[in-house]
Amino acid sequence: MKRAPPILLLCAALVLVAALAQAEGAPPVGVPPVGARSHGPALQGVSETIAIPIGREARTMALLGDVGFDRPTGDGLVWRNIAIAQAQVTFALSRVQTKQRVGEIVVKHRDMAAPGDRLGREFALKIRVLDPNPAVVVALDAGAASILSRDTGGYFAVVGQPSPAPLLWTAFGAMVAWAGLLLASQLRNRQQKRVNLRFKPTHLLPALIQLVLYGYWSSQVSEVYGQLPRIAIQLVFAFALDALLGLTLRRQWDLTFGPVPIVLSTNLFVWFPPGAFHLSLAVIALAIASKWLLQRQGRHVFNPSAFGIAVVGAACIAMPNVARFQDIAHLISEPRWMLALIVGLGLIAQLRVPIVLITLSSSAVLLGLKAVGAYHVVYPFWPAILLALTLLATDPATVPQTSLGKLFYGLSFGLLVWATSAVLTLCGESDFFGKVLPMPLVNMLVPQFDRAGDWLAARLVRRAQWLVQALEPRWNWAHVAIWAALAGAHAVR
Repeated sequence: MKRAPPILLLCAALVLVAALAQAEGAPPVGVPPVGARSHGPALQGVSETIAIPIGREARTMALLGDVGFDRPTGDGLVWRNIAIAQAQVTFALSRVQTKQRVGEIVVKHRDMAAPGDRLGREFALKIRVLDPNPAVVVALDAGAASILSRDTGGYFAVVGQPSPAPLLWTAFGAMVAWAGLLLASQLRNRQQKRVNLRFKPTHLLPALIQLVLYGYWSSQVSEVYGQLPRIAIQLVFAFALDALLGLTLRRQWDLTFGPVPIVLSTNLFVWFPPGAFHLSLAVIALAIASKWLLQRQGRHVFNPSAFGIAVVGAACIAMPNVARFQDIAHLISEPRWMLALIVGLGLIAQLRVPIVLITLSSSAVLLGLKAVGAYHVVYPFWPAILLALTLLATDPATVPQTSLGKLFYGLSFGLLVWATSAVLTLCGESDFFGKVLPMPLVNMLVPQFDRAGDWLAARLVRRAQWLVQALEPRWNWAHVAIWAALAGAHAVR
């Protein structure tokens, strides 16, 4: 009995993931989307939705002006985390010493108020007491009073969100047609397109590191569970697209773990609301396509995840009413030991491959800018930023090969992260994508960093040969020890 051609299996997988994506991309029948208004006219195919515009971070933080954000109270409590979702904001009150969350205030639009909510001019506040300590209740009341006193209106916006269904079905229909053409070509020319099983440790290690991160993150933050079905859909989509490109361009496809770290790392940096689920598939499509189509000397030029996030992130900044994202920087920073876990897992990769100079130099730049009082501080030991410096910027396939080249690469990346975030903030935009947007640029300049490193090494050999030798890969364990001491001191604070 002959085995079914792999392309037939691809078609079946694409039809399945299209149906799942359609179900995920639109709310169930009879259930309005998150933030939907209960009144007002609606255009055909467009839902009128209450949303928080991009660039509300500074104004959101200012709502706690009477009590102060990240400023400990006399009772050992602090307002530490602010999570901005599509149509609500969550202010979290924690203990200074243990970082345990003891209460929170959820702010929504008045149109979505529930019984018992405190109402302001535009806001509806729900106070959740997680620890009945009297000091906690007093602090929550003070925070609510501060928010309501600054409720001057105009915080929310009403946007029209077109249904993603036509776009999703068009994209998947094109992929099924693509697979059908490949099958017809194979039957006509009788040329078997092969599928090879190749499990590379370089793909398996980052996937395992990311799975550990997800395991701890999901145990501390309930919102992560809701993202897992979307990640599963993205994984099927990523493998299918990777197979289509491989069978088209090389007449064979190597089944590896490659798409897994791409999908997992993407979801560590950005989520999209259900109505914009097609954007998450766009990120994955750009990432997979860049790996196959944008190559230099047989290797992909860009970190695939960073390329996809950067392109879609730029669209979200340019067209906020059309392309919306969910800011998860605070969610990933919420677990108490997340920073220590990122540092510890990063050490595994850094000991195996000499990449720590990149993280060390980029962190040094950001710490230096903070020390001199630069505009808009980007703190490298905030989990959302450290993830970019440790896991995203250090893809061995897209970084310089020389030690000095890695130093130049890291210094440039750190400086560009700060500059991009500062410019976005100055323009009244969210700096959420500031940690990713510079990545394609530094990836593209890798040959220049290596040439600059060789040029400097040739001159240092005559005057400071010890410095060149100290940066050699054989001293990677010492570089890792320096980074561990620096990062460890901040991780246990």
